[in-house]
Amino acid sequence: MDRAIWAIWYDLPAERTEEYLAWAHQEYLPSIRQRPGIAWVAHYRNATGPAMLNSVHKVFERPAASETGAGTQFVQLVGAVDPMLLFAPSVIDQEAAETGRSRQMLDLRVGPQSYIFNETYRVNGPELRLRPPGTTPGPGIQMGMLRIKNVEAEHAVGKWYANSRLPLIAGMPGAISARVYSCLCGWPEIAVLYEFESIDARARSFEPQETALAKGPPEGEVHQLPMDQLVHAPGSPMPAVRIWPPIM
Repeated sequence: MDRAIWAIWYDLPAERTEEYLAWAHQEYLPSIRQRPGIAWVAHYRNATGPAMLNSVHKVFERPAASETGAGTQFVQLVGAVDPMLLFAPSVIDQEAAETGRSRQMLDLRVGPQSYIFNETYRVNGPELRLRPPGTTPGPGIQMGMLRIKNVEAEHAVGKWYANSRLPLIAGMPGAISARVYSCLCGWPEIAVLYEFESIDARARSFEPQETALAKGPPEGEVHQLPMDQLVHAPGSPMPAVRIWPPIM
């Protein structure tokens, strides 16, 4: 019911942040939700901090900000029934054509990273019941967007997700699901969206896995992630907490 995602990561000037958020949550995002083929719209705030992903962020190579944009404070996610519904009409063209108050607000975004993704596969976790079909991702997420340097590494990454990471999510306490996407428009090659019942559940169950990953594979590990062959977008992977729709 929601095979595609339009993702925009961006920053906001501190003195205009609350004004932008009020406009986005009261006017702009609800209007996007009403468009044909749009399954859900969600808005998240970056939750990266000293206890989250510092070790992982130090490991990954990054592209030049000029290639991608450098915004990382917020991510707007728009889920669509089919990826073509994000191109016909084009959500990117629609946003570029906004005028008046909407144009003024959208122009406040700093360093936007705008991408369109198509789902390739997913695995459901123990808390799937918390996200009925067609509704927004969970209250806590982690989203990563990356390129892989060569075909051999692509094969290794695929094996690692299929044999290690996704089966782990399938049984992880607090996990709702994990989705792997291919990029149809923008810098990344793939994206991965993990959903959790809360950002605290992510910290308890998933953060230790990420910390261990940054230290390298355990001895004897059959399927290994080729960390030195991955190039992550600025801020990726990013844990985040949903700020709209409100967490009930």
